[in-house]
Amino acid sequence: MPEIKRLFNASRMNRDKDDRLVQPGEYREALNINVSKSEGSDMGAVENILGNKEIVSTSISGAKVIGSLRDNGNEKIYYFITNNNSYDHSNSSSKQHQIIEYDQKANKSTILVSQNTLNFHVDFPITGVNLVDTLLFFTDDRNPPRKINVDTARNEFGHYNIVAGVDNLMSVAKFAPYEAAEILALSNTDETGAVITSNFLENKLVRFSYRYQFEDGEYSVLAPFTPICFSRLGNTDTINTSSISDFGEIETFVNAVKSVQLAISIPSNYGITGVELIYKETGSSTLYVVEEKTITTEASVNFFYKILIYQIFHLVFQEQAKHLLDMLH
Repeated sequence: MPEIKRLFNASRMNRDKDDRLVQPGEYREALNINVSKSEGSDMGAVENILGNKEIVSTSISGAKVIGSLRDNGNEKIYYFITNNNSYDHSNSSSKQHQIIEYDQKANKSTILVSQNTLNFHVDFPITGVNLVDTLLFFTDDRNPPRKINVDTARNEFGHYNIVAGVDNLMSVAKFAPYEAAEILALSNTDETGAVITSNFLENKLVRFSYRYQFEDGEYSVLAPFTPICFSRLGNTDTINTSSISDFGEIETFVNAVKSVQLAISIPSNYGITGVELIYKETGSSTLYVVEEKTITTEASVNFFYKILIYQIFHLVFQEQAKHLLDMLH
């Protein structure tokens, strides 16, 4: 039986003429096809066009996709949708916004974030979006640059659905501590009241700072440093203070501080998971992390810094190494 082949070189649908009068290279009616216009042997050949199907459904009425990203490695697609089309670009409480993940292998969609405070708008499409490991970064030139951890959002439903301060948790620019740690006490004893015998700080002027650790392993900038922790702790002068020539003089300038107790406040709803206490000596640019604590729901944490043998060796070794490098240079 002969094989009939027809090419549609004209690439034109003609519904004006009777079926029997349609010219070669034209066609009467077609659905979901594309006529090849290449210069090769397949010029004029009819190709099927893949159709569309709904893969993600949402309860938001009149929602519009303002941005998307396909993760080819994990076969997932991320959609940013909103029904906020206000003429004045406001964001009333009735408007809804969502970030949705579609798993192509499982054919399943998951709402990662659903919150009015996302403040999306159809006139401000997502202009930049990227996925780094599990962190989804995005910006729309309307809100500050943001990011979410897609694993956290998927496994802990509602993690990012906070009513107020959504940018405290999602902003790429993390909260910067603006208050120095509070010095509660300076002493020469440890927590039990026993006198510390080390003289490590007697010739040093030290200060303390701290930094927050956030979920996803991010850190804040350093907080302001405390005043210098120096005190003679009641040591009296034996010089003759009655003589005008000795007026204003002190007999010795030795730091008697051997332990410092500090308090650091922890703001809530910023995703803070830990805090590190930072130590610095005046005249040196070297910073030391002397202690770190895990944060759960505490409003503040206390640190008790005292001179320990391992701390002395660590710091002295660092200073000796620095002196050796200076000598070599």
